[in-house]
Amino acid sequence: MTVVAVVQGKEDTEIYQKRINKSYVYRALAIALISFTIITFVTMVLSIVQNGDFIEYLYEATSAFATVGLTLGLTTRLTLIGKIIIILTMYIGRVGPLSITMAIAHKQQTTTNLIRYPEDKILIG
Repeated sequence: MTVVAVVQGKEDTEIYQKRINKSYVYRALAIALISFTIITFVTMVLSIVQNGDFIEYLYEATSAFATVGLTLGLTTRLTLIGKIIIILTMYIGRVGPLSITMAIAHKQQTTTNLIRYPEDKILIG
């Protein structure tokens, strides 16, 4: 359920007369929030470690995360720590923030959780 759907009084997200599954909407929202957090964090760390303009570091961090190859020429002026941060940001952006989050948060499944029975609708009252 997106904000627009809620404002319009709808329960489902609809685009071009198609209904989008809520799990896809939640996954897209999670990816957007995680990506925004990573880019903000990297920009802040670069601003602390390096001396320069905040906007330039934001551009470099966004470009590295999106792995588009654009730069303002700032990468060559980075210290070793700054270059390592940019390399890690490129790796995280390429693998995907949701994949990395799921890998870190993945719990070992026990054998009792492997079996799930189908849901059934029952009448109550």
